[in-house]
Amino acid sequence: MKLMLFNATMIQVLLYGLKVWGGTISVSTWTEIEKIQKLFVRKLLGVKSSTFYLIILLETYAQPIEVLTIQSADKYITKVKNMLKHKLPKQAWNI
Repeated sequence: MKLMLFNATMIQVLLYGLKVWGGTISVSTWTEIEKIQKLFVRKLLGVKSSTFYLIILLETYAQPIEVLTIQSADKYITKVKNMLKHKLPKQAWNI
């Protein structure tokens, strides 16, 4: 239940506006964003900080935040591509 609440609230807050900034983030920034998810899941499971993050993600059926961002940005781009020309957002990307 706690993991579901985390995904429904904190992940959404962290990824607010990702359609705009998602593709321009450096690796070090992704690392900082992922630290929040790592810390929460490790405390939730009660495991040591030396436990591999990917193992923890597998145990909780969670995805890395970066993957969620890429999926969401891809969904948005596909939606914009499929819109009729008269319904495109005013500042849509040149696709």
